[in-house]
Amino acid sequence: MKKNVLALSLQIIFVFLLSSCAKEIVSDYPLSLNPGPNGTTTTPNQPADSKYEFVAVNGACSNATVEGIFTEGKAVTETNFLLVTVYVTKTGPWSMTTPVANGVSFSGQGTFTATGLQSIKLPATGTPVKPQVTTVAMTASNGNCSVNFTVEDSAPTNIADDFHFKFIIDGKTYEQLATNTSGYTCGASSNSTTVGVFSSAIYNTANPFGDKTKVFMVDIGLMPNAQTASTDQFKSFFTTTNHPIAESAAATTGVIITMSDVDNTIWTSATAQSNTSFKVLSAEPLNLTGIYYLKVKMIFTCKFVNLGTGAVKEVKNGEATMLFVKP
Repeated sequence: MKKNVLALSLQIIFVFLLSSCAKEIVSDYPLSLNPGPNGTTTTPNQPADSKYEFVAVNGACSNATVEGIFTEGKAVTETNFLLVTVYVTKTGPWSMTTPVANGVSFSGQGTFTATGLQSIKLPATGTPVKPQVTTVAMTASNGNCSVNFTVEDSAPTNIADDFHFKFIIDGKTYEQLATNTSGYTCGASSNSTTVGVFSSAIYNTANPFGDKTKVFMVDIGLMPNAQTASTDQFKSFFTTTNHPIAESAAATTGVIITMSDVDNTIWTSATAQSNTSFKVLSAEPLNLTGIYYLKVKMIFTCKFVNLGTGAVKEVKNGEATMLFVKP
């Protein structure tokens, strides 16, 4: 049986993002006193023998950023923390603890040994309660500052059995079923070398590469000696191997996700990534006309880059059920 090979030409566009936070303060550093809610100021939670202030960095609120993936109902780990730049005017011990926001707080302590700009790290504690954008407040000697972080929906433990894809970008859901009546099908291919990179795509059967056509494609690699692997080894590659999101179209190890939307714009995950995830939930064997396939269910979170404009979008709550073929 001849296996169809789907190919999409990718270019790599590197996009550098500036961090920002919810409340911008326009000022030279150190900042003047920044009133809190209702015009009040809060008491800094720092030891008396050190002193530090919030600053304006790149026009943002003390260059504060929250790192890590926050998921509803899932306790935070060491990968979840807050970074903030402060201006130290007096050395000595310091501590900072934020109020609990949506089940999460950030707290850290240490000792400043030099004055001037310093970056401090506040590890997170707690368990996020609701999937939403959450604002966390911070306090220094010159007032208040805040930064946002996003709590994601709990990842599904099971997804639709029909071949499909579904994900959210900027609050808009992109999805497509591949059924006998939808006009879309799910195809699979593998390379012909001894090293396995496996591809699956959901596309319009009437005009798979024409304008106004949606194509969703997943490439997964790298499986050594794929040509001689047993069916059990092929299945194990999907279910037991860690599959990170690859950051380059030239990569053969990891996952590359590509989409052509209804405007024929190509988006790909082959770009710089952070706080991403890809997980295979299950791999069900299918023996079709003597060829060994796997129906693979997967969930993912990543970034897409627009090959035409270089724009970068966050892809959230991604899921797909797709077909992969053993070489």
